[in-house]
Amino acid sequence: GICAATGRPFSPPLAFRTVTRNKAAKMDRSKIQEGKCHKCSKWVAVEGIKDVEVKVCLKFFLWKHAALCHRGSSIKGEGDWFEDDSVFKQLSGVY
Repeated sequence: GICAATGRPFSPPLAFRTVTRNKAAKMDRSKIQEGKCHKCSKWVAVEGIKDVEVKVCLKFFLWKHAALCHRGSSIKGEGDWFEDDSVFKQLSGVY
């Protein structure tokens, strides 16, 4: 997902986990995947509970959370256009 305010992608989850659902209905998933938000540390569902073919991106739920929660925050080291690696350092020395 893209943040409307910054025009940049939302920060990805810090970690993923699979959670077993206790009272899943017949057409529901018995397990769902969750991602951990970098700002509020909550586990947010990455997929819906219905066990059907998805016609939209699975991370829709995560992006919806990010739009409300992140408010311009990002993971440390994220947000720079250039990756500070050996190639970047070589090119920086040329100019």
